Amino acid sequence: MKFILFILMICSVTLLANTQSSKEVCDNEHKEILRLYYSNLEIDAKKRLERCTFNDPLIADIMNVLNARILYENKQYQNSLSVLNSAQKGIEEAYFDLKNYKAKDERTKKIIYTYSTMIEYMAHSYFMLGDYGKSLKYYTVQMELMPPAKATTYEYAGFSAYYLNKHNKALEYFEKAYKLYDKVSKKHKCAYNISAIYSKMDQSQKSVLWFKTALGHYLEYCEQSYINKIYLDNDFQNMKSSQEFQVFMERGEGSPDPAK
Repeated sequence: MKFILFILMICSVTLLANTQSSKEVCDNEHKEILRLYYSNLEIDAKKRLERCTFNDPLIADIMNVLNARILYENKQYQNSLSVLNSAQKGIEEAYFDLKNYKAKDERTKKIIYTYSTMIEYMAHSYFMLGDYGKSLKYYTVQMELMPPAKATTYEYAGFSAYYLNKHNKALEYFEKAYKLYDKVSKKHKCAYNISAIYSKMDQSQKSVLWFKTALGHYLEYCEQSYINKIYLDNDFQNMKSSQEFQVFMERGEGSPDPAK
């Protein structure tokens, strides 16, 4: 029995050694891998990553962040998060060790960009996995990194806060996203969400005002009837029963309730 176990142990060690030796040390190739990815050659970049190992800890962490990004874009959110968590400590240490954030050398810019990318995809991954407390935490870090943040950052922070019932924070983020978005359809969605939140907070006057804004943007990019949508959305319960909304409807600014 002991002899069999000994043989199994030898086979396991040999298999592990063969698996590790089958990967090449590619520290000098990391720039080419990044170039392939940002040239929309993701499959080629992924193949290189699969056959490579990296001796330089910083390069290894940078490549892990890139791999996590590829996993996220392929909707493998849990796997993406696992890879990001493995790189987090090294990237954070490198980032916070920087003495001069205004330095223009390649290494400094690479660390700052990788740290920012890591935070962004940690936020996105937690959001897609439904952990809104952590997604809001990392969206907030992202806002502090590059004020003003991207409109999508504020929008998803708004959703995260909304799902946590932090309505005032959700309003703050959706309003910032509304101001930053140029695309009419995006502005419409933000205005709609703001209206819904004001309705939940029983502030019908503001809810109707933002609903008019949402409706106006919607008519700019879509010809279909829209106002009926709110009758299926429970977030608008307070607004629909308000005097302000009844006046809005009586003036012919909206279609009648389809349920009647």
